[in-house]
Amino acid sequence: MADTQADKSGGLRADLSSRELFSLAFGAVVGVSWVILVGPWIGGAGSVGSNLAFILGGLLILPIGLCYGELGQRYPATGGEYVYAYRFFGARMAFATAWGLALLYVAVCAFEAISVPWLTFEIFPGLRGAELYSIGGKSLHVGEVVAAISATLGLCWLQLRGASLAARVQDVLVFGLIAFVLIFCAAGLMNGKTENLQPYFGTGWSGFTALLLTTPLFYAGFGAVPQALGESSPQALKRIPAIITIVIVAAIVFHVVVIVPSALVMTPAEAVGSSLPVALAFERAFGSQAMSTGALVAALLALVTTWNAALFSASRVLYALGHGRLGPPILGQRDARRGVPVVTVLLVSVLTLVGVPFGKELLAPVIAIGGLSVTLVFMMIAGCVLRSRLEARRSDDPQTKTSIWLPLLSLAIAIGMVALNGVEMGRKLFAGNFVELAVLGAWTLLGVAVWWSARHTRAALSKEERDHLIFAKQVKTL
Repeated sequence: MADTQADKSGGLRADLSSRELFSLAFGAVVGVSWVILVGPWIGGAGSVGSNLAFILGGLLILPIGLCYGELGQRYPATGGEYVYAYRFFGARMAFATAWGLALLYVAVCAFEAISVPWLTFEIFPGLRGAELYSIGGKSLHVGEVVAAISATLGLCWLQLRGASLAARVQDVLVFGLIAFVLIFCAAGLMNGKTENLQPYFGTGWSGFTALLLTTPLFYAGFGAVPQALGESSPQALKRIPAIITIVIVAAIVFHVVVIVPSALVMTPAEAVGSSLPVALAFERAFGSQAMSTGALVAALLALVTTWNAALFSASRVLYALGHGRLGPPILGQRDARRGVPVVTVLLVSVLTLVGVPFGKELLAPVIAIGGLSVTLVFMMIAGCVLRSRLEARRSDDPQTKTSIWLPLLSLAIAIGMVALNGVEMGRKLFAGNFVELAVLGAWTLLGVAVWWSARHTRAALSKEERDHLIFAKQVKTL
């Protein structure tokens, strides 16, 4: 069968290059977790164990990345996973996928909005201002609220200026971050001590296993690529599998480049005992206390790249929902001159601001919700490729009979990650922590309300008309 759409980009401008897609996805991957967590990584898994965990974790996520690449080349449409779900599992699954992705990306935006003041006031502590109130034992200050709101409005303005400008800013931030970390690695290798590397495996097998099981989640940012396919240049679309593979490999290298010099310049006890271990590592590597500030600046760059990618992805998946008329049509509106989905960029920015008053108390639930959402999407993607290849195997053309081992392996990995997230959420529920369940329940109920409210819009379109809106262009016949 063949799938079609009205125009290549669904109304959005199609000019993002391969480099800009790489920057968008790599910026989403690296995030700010390495700044905070490198100490626990080294303390738990050891210097060798933590590197091995990230290498193996990246290899585990690679089959899922290849599934993304295969689907992205065949269905290069804005919305990515939403489009694939529609093609292979129908409208309800497509809506559920888009709604889950929106929760994931909005959660990331809220996480970054809350984290910006934290890093900013580590650099400029005097700007924190008076305390407004305390929530969950954590104080929220005037300066933190102002910084979070200002950063949110700034990124919103950047996105409204167009995807090309946002991508160029992402390029500068990502490659600046890479250069900064490589310099740090060189300094750490020259000034570090090999005796700090012991014990090589930290607390032993349990510490290594615990880190290995969580590392795939640190690579999930490559999912920003499918959200941008409707705005990618024809040359970039031909390289989607290669771009995703390069992003994952580069992310593996990045984590190793951070962990090795950190382990060389700090003892495991120092790494675990520091609230910002990378800042301490920078100070030791360069022999200058001022360089700890440099580490915080690098962390701020990484944070902004992740936030920029998450805001882009959230606005695109919600735009695709409205454009395909599975959700309210207002979500599918765009600026005619710049090709920007104005309504959804503003909506995601407002939802981000809703999380600001909760401060750091929101960080842990956001991480848990994001982990569950992304692993469920991974499982769906593997299922799409499996169905695609099974359809091909049933055709009369012998050239279409491809192996099903890749999607089966990806599906097994994804199911394992979903199970681990489910166990962790169950543990929290058993301990009396219902925050994540309450957020998921509220978002689900809101999704049901949105789906119900758009029923007349959906009924007004035939399947052929909806296919015409959702799919980016004529695709290969199965």
